[in-house]
Amino acid sequence: RETVIASELAQDGSFLLLQLLRKATKDPEAGLLQRIADMCWDQLHVGVWSRVPDVYRIVYAWAVEGLVRCRQSSQREMDIDRLRQDLREIDTALIMAGALAEASLHELARRIHRKVILRRKGQQGDRRRGQQGGGRVLLKGHSSADSFVAWLEQNASDRQIPRKTTPSLQLFQSDHLDTQQPVVITKGLESWPAVQPYDGSGRPKWACMQYLEETCGERTVPVELGGSYLRKEWGTELMTISDFLEKYLVSRGADKRQGDCEAGESNGRKRRRMNTEEEAGKSNEEAEDRPASDQRQGYLAQHPLFEQIAELKEDLQLPDYTCLLPTRSPASGNDPPGLEVVRMNAWLRPPG
Repeated sequence: RETVIASELAQDGSFLLLQLLRKATKDPEAGLLQRIADMCWDQLHVGVWSRVPDVYRIVYAWAVEGLVRCRQSSQREMDIDRLRQDLREIDTALIMAGALAEASLHELARRIHRKVILRRKGQQGDRRRGQQGGGRVLLKGHSSADSFVAWLEQNASDRQIPRKTTPSLQLFQSDHLDTQQPVVITKGLESWPAVQPYDGSGRPKWACMQYLEETCGERTVPVELGGSYLRKEWGTELMTISDFLEKYLVSRGADKRQGDCEAGESNGRKRRRMNTEEEAGKSNEEAEDRPASDQRQGYLAQHPLFEQIAELKEDLQLPDYTCLLPTRSPASGNDPPGLEVVRMNAWLRPPG
């Protein structure tokens, strides 16, 4: 691989970077690695992203991994802020490298994340573990599957989409795959680790804040802000998964539950609260005057989350039905045929 990287850098005219890379391979000194990372970063942010050669993404990730390992080895005891900074740099490298990132970089991210979680527990005490039922629960919204089915039925009113409980492979192929007829498969996820009860709470893993925080809470991801990318206030922001959940799912859930409670109050209780309505109105006016960024919804949607955080992908299972996918043609005469690529991703968003 080193020969291929050297050849691609030479073809692109990056002879100084190639010289530094060869030197750093023999003597991975922190200052040299930082210079390599900075040079690759500049290349990644000049021109059109899709036209930047992949070699710069690979070398950037390699330099960041080496730089973090140098710091980790030179300091036995690192404070939590330094660990978080290292983890953020690794996540940035993983985002830039995507599927090209080495397994060692993923393992380094996992190891540092465990250190951060342990340090955080040591500083704050594990208060949430003592809470009944496994800690806070993520906001329950409408099922994405149910919403999709409702949309399909609305746009195909002449037929109802059938629901079947884990049909056999033969039945699925003959009744749906071959005929291209849609079907909703029920009870198809019950064996997935993501929906198994967490810590004796009875709640699914992915519905518990504590599980997600311990697994990936300190990992940095790009979050989309705004209702639509067509609107001027739409944008992206890097933040930790814990911050995303706290700001856009848990806090929004508390607001929604509070609103549901108020809607169910008796008229008598509402009259007793009329004296505070003027103050509430003022608060609403102040909220309207806030910048749009304070009121935007946050989505973890387009980012290939499982490429960056393999621990979450381990909570899912590839459905058996994917083995029925047609085989793809070889890219060349020397390549063997194979199954179509199955893409897996996760979308996290507030309801609505």
